[in-house]
Amino acid sequence: MTIAQSAEWSRLAEHAKQLGDTHLRDIFADDPKRGEELALTVGDLRIDYSKHRATRKTLALLQDLALTAGVAERRDAMFAGEKINTTEHRSVLHTALRAPKGASITVDGADVVAQVHEVLDKMGAFTDSLRDGTWRGATGERITTVVNIGIGGSDLGPAMVDLALRHYANSAISARFVSNVDPTDLISNLDGLDPARTLFIVASKTFTTLETLTNAQAARGWLLSELGVGMEAVAKHFVALSTNTKGVTEFGIDPQNMFEFWDWVGGRYSVWSAIGLSVMAVIGKERFAEFLAGARTVDEHFLNAPPEQNAPFILGLLGVWYSNFHDAQSRAVLPYSQDLRRFPAYLQQLTMESNGKSTTLAGERVDYDTGEIFWGEPGTNGQHAFYQLLHQGTRLVPADFIAFANPTENLPSTIVASDGTQATVHDLLISNFLAQSKVLAFGKTLDEILAEGVAPDIAPHKVMPGNRPSTSIFAPKLTPSVLGQLIALYEHQVFVEGAIWGINSFDQWGVELGKAQAKALVEPLVAKSPAPVDDSSTQALLNWYRTQRDEAMITTRSGTSQLPHDQWGSRAEQGPGQSARRTARREIARPRGRLLHPSPPQLVPDATRVRADTAPGKVNIAQGALRGSQDGDLVRFYGVPYARPPVGDLRFRAPQPADPWTGELDATTFGLPCPQPGFEFPFKKPLRSEDCLRLNIVARAEPGSGRPVLVFFHGGLNLFGNGSCISGGDSLLRRGDVVLVSVNFRLGPFGYTHFGEFSTPKRPFETNLGLQDQIAALAWIQQNIAAFGGDPCNVTIWGQSSGANAVLSLMSSPKSAGLFHRAIAQSPPAATILDKEDGELYARWFLEALGAGPSEAQLALTRATSDELVAAVVKLGKLVGKRRPGARYLAPVVDGEVLPRRVIDAFAGGHAHRVPLLIGTNRDDVIVQLKRGGLSSEARDLIAAVTAQDPDLAARIPSVFPNLPEKRAAIPFNGDLRYWVPALAVAEGHSANAPTYMYRYDWSSRVSRLLGFGATHTIELIACFDRLKSFRSVFLALSGPAERQGLAQAAEHLQRRWLSFAQTGTPGEAWPQYRPQDRQTLILNTSERVESDPWPERRTFWSGFDISGFNHKASVI
Repeated sequence: MTIAQSAEWSRLAEHAKQLGDTHLRDIFADDPKRGEELALTVGDLRIDYSKHRATRKTLALLQDLALTAGVAERRDAMFAGEKINTTEHRSVLHTALRAPKGASITVDGADVVAQVHEVLDKMGAFTDSLRDGTWRGATGERITTVVNIGIGGSDLGPAMVDLALRHYANSAISARFVSNVDPTDLISNLDGLDPARTLFIVASKTFTTLETLTNAQAARGWLLSELGVGMEAVAKHFVALSTNTKGVTEFGIDPQNMFEFWDWVGGRYSVWSAIGLSVMAVIGKERFAEFLAGARTVDEHFLNAPPEQNAPFILGLLGVWYSNFHDAQSRAVLPYSQDLRRFPAYLQQLTMESNGKSTTLAGERVDYDTGEIFWGEPGTNGQHAFYQLLHQGTRLVPADFIAFANPTENLPSTIVASDGTQATVHDLLISNFLAQSKVLAFGKTLDEILAEGVAPDIAPHKVMPGNRPSTSIFAPKLTPSVLGQLIALYEHQVFVEGAIWGINSFDQWGVELGKAQAKALVEPLVAKSPAPVDDSSTQALLNWYRTQRDEAMITTRSGTSQLPHDQWGSRAEQGPGQSARRTARREIARPRGRLLHPSPPQLVPDATRVRADTAPGKVNIAQGALRGSQDGDLVRFYGVPYARPPVGDLRFRAPQPADPWTGELDATTFGLPCPQPGFEFPFKKPLRSEDCLRLNIVARAEPGSGRPVLVFFHGGLNLFGNGSCISGGDSLLRRGDVVLVSVNFRLGPFGYTHFGEFSTPKRPFETNLGLQDQIAALAWIQQNIAAFGGDPCNVTIWGQSSGANAVLSLMSSPKSAGLFHRAIAQSPPAATILDKEDGELYARWFLEALGAGPSEAQLALTRATSDELVAAVVKLGKLVGKRRPGARYLAPVVDGEVLPRRVIDAFAGGHAHRVPLLIGTNRDDVIVQLKRGGLSSEARDLIAAVTAQDPDLAARIPSVFPNLPEKRAAIPFNGDLRYWVPALAVAEGHSANAPTYMYRYDWSSRVSRLLGFGATHTIELIACFDRLKSFRSVFLALSGPAERQGLAQAAEHLQRRWLSFAQTGTPGEAWPQYRPQDRQTLILNTSERVESDPWPERRTFWSGFDISGFNHKASVI
């Protein structure tokens, strides 16, 4: 007896007749609370099933059907490890793949949970070695791309998850996926890859899958041919996900690098297993653990929640309701998230391979429909493709809408609410999400359309019948955990449907016969005199193919002759010219990983000209030849142009690509810094120039490649400074095999005063020029750094003070996407960001200081000499000091394009680039002011600003900072507002999205302490660069041998940590990630220690204070 012959089925059929075409409008009218009550919260998922053509009686009858079918008992048997896959005599334990360590499920006498965690631990250790660079390819290069070769579940799952979680990629490793035996799939995925930096993951449980092994063998041939090496290299570039040790070993893979999974894991349920290795390599083992934990949340809900409150039960039963009682043939899955665009394809295999069956567990032919046809596209793309059929077509298609309250990326829109609130683009996306399910449910009647004045002959065409059912699934944000919850929700729905239908959802015999027939047909396809096949249609198609294949050349996309997949033979089969071309190609190859978004086109020179020169101290880059200098074991290239000089018509314009040169460019002296105020000794004016867009590079002289790159942005209030500090980085380079870069960029009025208000089409003035210069430098580095031995896939941006604020601004700018992979911010004044109105006001005041009015801006700004502009910015500082004491006036500005929002807001909202961040401040983080009363005067200005913003907080200042504004109290008060509190806000926001490490630098010299300054602002730079170049540094840092020894110890700790972070993305052992629940912070001094929540009283005092808006509000007191 089948389920369709049960009394419960008959009662549902009768109930369906009684409901007939009862409209959702009427169902809601009769049950007005269903919108609130027919919804469930499971983990982070809010599941609204109120818009279904199902009354409360319908739901009760469906639960009766589930009881009769024994769904709960079958569920319990699955979780217990019973062999419910009866046709293959196997357990079904994908739930064990996400079971917590310490749980126990025994199958055939073995604890499978212990086995799972043994493999997970092995995966974690392996991916750590990839991500930190310990694992190297056959030529000693780091791996930057993993290529997963699989088919079905070993491809669809990891490929979908990799795309969905792309914002959580936090290493320099990207993934590609090959599945189709069509050669185009493999060839297109190998395009642009450097074989020396590529690792292949071959996913085949039996290691006999035809498509997978065909692609793996071709990939192996490509690798060996391109590298010109023997089979011994395979073990460094291939790993296996398999149980066939013999087959893996014969292929050339070290069996130690074979990751096991089990016969109780079906392919479509396997992304949680070793099949997820490519995903773990990209997002890290911690994020992968969150992914598993999310699925476990839904597992526990499915196992423990009563059926009437059990989301998989309810949604699975609704699937049966429409399939069997409303003749619905398909279900649309409509994610309102572009990152989930492969989710419908993934669900197609999950649902259709599971429940596309016509035989019951008892071996009887079913007498009812089974298996929903899943399909879909992301909104709003689908709205302009197939929603017409959903709304007005004749077929009933239930739909699942999926959306997230918080986007992974966002943009402002031009739509403004009636109260003046501006909508974001994500708000518009969600308005579509809500509108579509609303219109599908309730439609629009003819009377409503006629009442709008539509012509009677047109009105019938605009009727929306409604009564189209849908489920709405909301979550706060697309995170690894939420994605795990979504997948598990659908897995268990599929289980419920299969249990109702009495079929085996865990075999796939329909796939097997086609695979066997494909193998059998290879012989008649290629043999010279094949035997005929046994049907005339296949024979006729085969004959046509053979004829056409014999007559046509197999060509590549470029039209040149190409062999089949064994075109990649051994090196000995290739000519010397080909070998040379391969070598050249490897020199310029640049992996196109997910983190490497295209750089601005005008800033990317022709890559084919980038190559290292054989002569020491010389290199050829895209613009031409460079001659640097060799200093022992280091080579230095100073003053290298990364953009055209921003002079003449390019003053106040965005950076343009650097011009090429002929001959050798002398790169032995630093480029001139941007014009800035400074001391002028008699008869010697300091040399400065608007032609300042230069960078400096120091690297090991020893030939090499793939070295981590550190790019340093100097501080100086965005008014002073230059990149010559790199000359003191020798010990850093010798301690760690890195490439060190420093950048000169526009300062003061040239880079951080924003004259966009005075721009005209004829003479544009652009904003955020200092930040745009930094982006241009990073684009240049991406294109050229390989010529200096650097790894463009491992770039760490690093800055101090305003340079650290530049780092955080770059992390907040969509224009810098993919140009770097980690970030270090030392004492960042992260609240020092200008709102647009502030930037415009300071520009007008600057004109006042220049002696010009707004109507004269164009002429005055273009004709003024650089000295006149520098003098005007000094006057501007005095004006601001009088009119807006406490405000910083030279800073990046929120312009909606380069910087869409304030930096702290970007981190709080998860909009910053999700790369590992190392951030911190100094214990006594104030700028040294030797002028008597300077710190107290600044404190008075800041007290006034705090009072204007938050009077209640200001009233409590004496309890935390007694004796303010005296110097001893002014140091922590001023340092908190300028540096520590903004850094905390950034760390707390970023820690929710990417690895974040917090430090405090405590070392100070006796002289500094005697002066009352302690570990003051910039003092850590002495440890960074081991160079005492200024009188102030010597004065503050050293007073005897003991001080020198203490500094050496502090420098060793700092440099070791910074180098580890640049090389691996983690700063080494015993430095835990910063999280708001424990706020663990590394204290750096002559020794190290980790402290939880340093200065809790001060942190609590500032909690709730709007530090993000402080600079703006300080500007308007």
